[in-house]
Amino acid sequence: EQAAGVLGNFIVESRMDPTAVSEVPGEESFGIAQWNPAAGRKQRLESYASDRNLDFRTLETQLQFFHYEFTTEGNYYGYNTFIAMTNVDRATTHICNKYEKPGTPHLDRRIAAAKRVLETYG
Repeated sequence: EQAAGVLGNFIVESRMDPTAVSEVPGEESFGIAQWNPAAGRKQRLESYASDRNLDFRTLETQLQFFHYEFTTEGNYYGYNTFIAMTNVDRATTHICNKYEKPGTPHLDRRIAAAKRVLETYG
């Protein structure tokens, strides 16, 4: 449920394309989670990758960065609450509200994508 909630969000954000750039004019958010440079988040992804001699444009690096950021900034993102969740709707909503914080949530699309992931991969 938790992994499906994360992936449901990333599917809506970027279709899981690690090279996706926001289609919102002037925003320039990047990657599977659409890390926003105006908030310093894209730069944190790039720095994380550079410090580890990784390519920030790959899916593997971005998944590692998400895990790193989500767990090391756990209080801010509500990590302890999240890891106790056993409901895909709540897990998806949590990632949307606490981690992604999109301007337009499209929560129904995120939950539907998460449920498809859960049905496909269990």
